[in-house]
Amino acid sequence: MTRREIFPGAVSVAGAALIFEGNGQPAVYLAAHARSARVLLFRLPADAHVSVKTPRKLPGEGTERTLSGGHVRFVVGGVRQDLALNTVGICRELLEALEAHTHALSAWQGARAAFKEGT
Repeated sequence: MTRREIFPGAVSVAGAALIFEGNGQPAVYLAAHARSARVLLFRLPADAHVSVKTPRKLPGEGTERTLSGGHVRFVVGGVRQDLALNTVGICRELLEALEAHTHALSAWQGARAAFKEGT
C-alpha cells in the first residue's frame, strides 16, 4: 500500500509566499526541500488545515537561527503530512504568508460577490 502525501517527497519548508493567481485569487505556495536534495514548489490546497509547532517562543525580528524541533502539519482530506521548519526566518515567512492569505482571501471573496451582484 502506497502512503499518500500532500507534498510528495518534501521533508522541510524552504520558503513560503502569498501569490495572486491569474484570476486574482490568493494562494499560498511552498518551496520545500525534498529527499532528493532538490527544492520543489507546491501550491497549498485550498482546503488544507495548517498548524505550526515550535519548541519555544520565537526570538525577535531579524533573527536567523536554527529552529530545532519546529514543524508544520498539513491535513487535507484525512491525509496528514508534517514538514520540518529548520530556521526562525522560514517559520516567520510561513506564518506571515498564511496570515496574509486569510486576509486576502476574505477580500477577494467579497470583491467577487460584489462583482456578481453588479452584473
